[in-house]
Amino acid sequence: MRIKFTFLLLFIIGVSFAQSSQDHSVLLQAEALESPSRIVLTWNEDPNATSYTIARKLEGTSAWQTLQTGITTTSYQDDSVATDVVYDYRVIKTAGYTGYGYARAGIRLSVAINKGGVLVLVDSVLSTSISAELDVLKTDLENDGYHVVMHESSDTSVMDVKQVILDADAAMQDLTMLYIIGHVPVPYSGEIAPDGHVPDHLGAWPADVFYADLDGNWTDNVINNTGASDPRNQNAPGDGKFDQSLLPGNGVELMIGRIDFSNLTHFSEDEAELTKRYLNRVHAYKKAQWNLPKRALIDDNFGGFGGEAFGSNGWRNFAPLIGRDSISAGDYRTGLSASGYLFSYGCGGGTHESAGGIGTSTQLSGDSLQTGFTMLFGSYFGDWDRQNNFMRSALAQGTTMSISWAGRPWWYFHPMGIGQSIGSCTKLTQNNSNEYFASYGGRFVHVALLGDPSLRMEYTAPPVNLAADTVDTFHVQLSWTASSDTSIDGYNIYRQPQEGEWIKLNESPITNTQFTDSCLLDSGQYTYAVKAAALRSGFSGSYWNESLGVSTQLDIYRDKNPELLSSSIIQINIDGNTLFLLEAEGNYISFYTWRLAFDTIHGDGWDSVYFIPNIGLNNYELEYGNSCAFKVKEGEFMYTVGMGEEHVTPDLRLYPNPLDRNDRVLHLSTDERLNDSDFIIMTLDGRIADRGIIKNNTARLTRNLSAGAYIIKIGEMLRSTFVVK
Repeated sequence: MRIKFTFLLLFIIGVSFAQSSQDHSVLLQAEALESPSRIVLTWNEDPNATSYTIARKLEGTSAWQTLQTGITTTSYQDDSVATDVVYDYRVIKTAGYTGYGYARAGIRLSVAINKGGVLVLVDSVLSTSISAELDVLKTDLENDGYHVVMHESSDTSVMDVKQVILDADAAMQDLTMLYIIGHVPVPYSGEIAPDGHVPDHLGAWPADVFYADLDGNWTDNVINNTGASDPRNQNAPGDGKFDQSLLPGNGVELMIGRIDFSNLTHFSEDEAELTKRYLNRVHAYKKAQWNLPKRALIDDNFGGFGGEAFGSNGWRNFAPLIGRDSISAGDYRTGLSASGYLFSYGCGGGTHESAGGIGTSTQLSGDSLQTGFTMLFGSYFGDWDRQNNFMRSALAQGTTMSISWAGRPWWYFHPMGIGQSIGSCTKLTQNNSNEYFASYGGRFVHVALLGDPSLRMEYTAPPVNLAADTVDTFHVQLSWTASSDTSIDGYNIYRQPQEGEWIKLNESPITNTQFTDSCLLDSGQYTYAVKAAALRSGFSGSYWNESLGVSTQLDIYRDKNPELLSSSIIQINIDGNTLFLLEAEGNYISFYTWRLAFDTIHGDGWDSVYFIPNIGLNNYELEYGNSCAFKVKEGEFMYTVGMGEEHVTPDLRLYPNPLDRNDRVLHLSTDERLNDSDFIIMTLDGRIADRGIIKNNTARLTRNLSAGAYIIKIGEMLRSTFVVK
């Protein structure tokens, strides 16, 4: 697809435009109020504004609903809202020029428990030297609720990499995000020059969106443009560079981000060291071991630029994140060298290694700028796959964690205000055509995030030292050391079975540092995680912000459901009463209830033995279980009770029965001769009373037994019951 270019080139500086980029912005904020639930929108006053239009939509939908139009005030209260529902708000300003403001807001928004799968693609050139950092990254992602698969990429072609992604998508079933580390083959596509430099920069640009699009139709048989000055951008049929200038179909399905510090020769550190340094600072940020002031710096060297207002990507985006009063204009490198700003934006006429009024790649190689999430814009360097690229150089230094080329098109960071990832903002921007005002370049294939796509705006410090112990038969006791963050509201507890999803075990945050997971009955391997939780109220409403989890594993080696190893019930008569004996072993049974014709006839709950009078022919039913599970023995049992009648198993008879307690010899009568077989004598509650070896169908006891009822077991098949008087 050929894109026509009819706009001014970005290297033109000093042209006067009537409006600033701030004029084309509405600095929108949202406040969440409760009892009753409502969201209050406010924005900055523009004396030139003649009216404002307010609209709302639900997250995940595309149709805006107009709430009010033609108002001249700078606030609006939305009373038709519910708790834990995500709303997108839009305010459009009319003032002889147009300004836009967006906020994603809600009241007490909950945290996603299972965030989906992440495929981490690591260049094999790097993997060995950064193996320790990759292990930490995997753990951090898992402790943030992601399902993680790591893949070492030695693939030499874009299509090989794409097949790895498609295979992972099929195998994982929940693939949500791609995180590329290193110089994994870079897709190129299109006939574009979004920086306006035609013909020397017109052609194929880096297009990582190809990897994030799982079902689009990408071709390589149409574009034939070899006029670009850099061979990377030249595009001809069959050269492995795609034709598409715009995202095909419905756009990307996956969030995607890349860190690539290859070929940055101005830095004294090599690619591996720069990658390690980046991964270590991002890990420390996610663990809340360092932070930056919640404020933003904007260095705008273009101004309104005929309404494109590149700098509005700063003003408009930062207001619902940190508040409009925390945004200031200033010099990018000077300001960020002197003090910290969580967000920043800089734009100016560019080259591959510089942005006018901002700096150069050479300068950045010696910088340590204090910013976390930054946007840059200018000619050439949006084409990031080049030696000493300005954006990649900016990402390699200081505390910078993400960079995007924001201006053509406009980027949207406002979902970060409710704890969503920068990867979700990237996906929104890449797929956006008219849902949010895109300016020039909407759905162009060059839109890319440089940085960790899982990053959130803020984290709280996690608890540490999680321990899990099976303190009794059915329950697991968790304990941990408290978070160092004193502003948290408590802790959330999660459990994950092997190859399963996380489930949350508590309804509201608990305030102590212990928790009992009751009734863990099934065998298997379990992972537990505890996360610190804080209800944050800011400029996008209120949401629950969670730390990464601290986790530990526990193995349960056998099921703890109540179960009978034998389905038989033995009936014997003693002194005119009938004794029913449940033939069962321990198996986590803690109560028994015997029923006659569905009425409870023995329900004290702790005995497998039941005595009843001799009452003739009856049906009996047995219920059994423990404090965590309950079962009914299948079927009913028919017994004929007769005075003095003795019932034993047909395979084995004992005599004398009853046995005198001073006698130690039991004679056995069975269909086969027993010799050298082991026997065990057990009490009715399962304790072993004696054991020995059968000799000539005789069991000789080693000691005198107390009066009571006993079971004798011979091997696995023969058993009977006898009484000692």
